[in-house]
Amino acid sequence: MADKGEGQMIKAVILDFDGTLAVLNIDFSVIKEEIFSLIEKYDVARESLREKYLLEIIDEAYSILLKRERHLAEQFREKAQRILVEKELEAASKTRLLPGVESMLRKLKAAGLKVGIVTRNCDRAVRRVFPHIESLCDIFLSRDSVKMVKPDPHHLATLLDRLGVSVRHAIMVGDHPMDILAGRRVGMRTAGVLTGRNTEDELMERGADYILKSASQLTRLVKRLNR
Repeated sequence: MADKGEGQMIKAVILDFDGTLAVLNIDFSVIKEEIFSLIEKYDVARESLREKYLLEIIDEAYSILLKRERHLAEQFREKAQRILVEKELEAASKTRLLPGVESMLRKLKAAGLKVGIVTRNCDRAVRRVFPHIESLCDIFLSRDSVKMVKPDPHHLATLLDRLGVSVRHAIMVGDHPMDILAGRRVGMRTAGVLTGRNTEDELMERGADYILKSASQLTRLVKRLNR
């Protein structure tokens, strides 16, 4: 079977961070419960919230409170962000890059590919794990750097625009179905890695074009696609 995008060279590799380049060491369910407890203190019922993911839950609760009183909404968002960043920094202090990641990034750069890293995590937490991140990638965009984060297409579209690479010549790599969805929404090829908490079936169900045991196998995949 021919590869999707056959004949279109890969010129840029876009990578998620937690679970893809670094050990996923953050318990989102615990943070979500703490955020829900905060939300309920502002008389917003968790059952009224439609969003599924943490950042979007905070944004939705903020929008609800904004309709009541701006001061309350801003106060809530400040407290929620403080909780989130504190937990992210705590997790970052106990994690590390996955084996082979730095070598893989160096090989991609040596092969002339552009490398971007995108994450919903905060800038400070990522740099705590990977302080020299910008020496091994062309562009790093945390949630602090963009208006809307993946899976919203704005996150990847912003990065690709700054890299100067077309979606036809880029591949998105991540451990979460959200990463696959983000890549598909902008028209990129996508590769799921099994170093996070999601299975091959979950990644394939979302539409991953390729599955890798880890991001360290990426150089081999890109070489095959660029033959």
